[in-house]
Amino acid sequence: MKQFRRKGGTVVAQLNVQAKGGIHAAAAKAAKSRPNFIFVPILEPKCHQTVAAAQAEPALRSASIVVAESCQDPSFLKALGPAANGIYGSGPGASKAASNNFYRREYLPAFIEKTGAAPTAVFNTNSFDASNLIFATIRRVTEIQPGGELLINREKLRSALLDITGYEGLSGTLNCTPSGDCAQGARISIYQAPAWPAVQPNAMPVFSESRTIAELTSGL
Repeated sequence: MKQFRRKGGTVVAQLNVQAKGGIHAAAAKAAKSRPNFIFVPILEPKCHQTVAAAQAEPALRSASIVVAESCQDPSFLKALGPAANGIYGSGPGASKAASNNFYRREYLPAFIEKTGAAPTAVFNTNSFDASNLIFATIRRVTEIQPGGELLINREKLRSALLDITGYEGLSGTLNCTPSGDCAQGARISIYQAPAWPAVQPNAMPVFSESRTIAELTSGL
């Protein structure tokens, strides 16, 4: 929110769809503020329900709607049908992973073989990297006891995780810091439905920008 204001944006309303009256009450309150832009950072199915409620308000029909990465799922597009066309979805850019040979030749085929479909969550590569960082670190710090038991010292595990530098993952190069952040930056892209990576792996963003954590937190 601070970054939005620093860029010159004005927040006219901040509403909770779980408050009294629910989604439709929130949409009605938003309509009174007549925003030019609506951001929906919630999970499915409330995400598409909130968008539908906003679209039903005449005063909001000209507002641009942007949903977070948690909404970029085939179920969102299926639920709204043609009404989803034109909705923007923000989240991690998919172009870096798509150009990675391991992703194209091994990760993606294995994922499809295992699940029967391509990844639907835009942060699937981040999850893959996080899991492998944890697994690899556990292997490094695990001690085999005389009786064959495995001892994993939690403090050693934590220290070893924070000591990771230059890890080349599918989501980018990871360098872990004392704060627990490993991805020191990210490319955030905005896609316009129905051309979302969740249903079109080669979808092109309408906007994309790389930012570092240092850039985003400076002045906060």
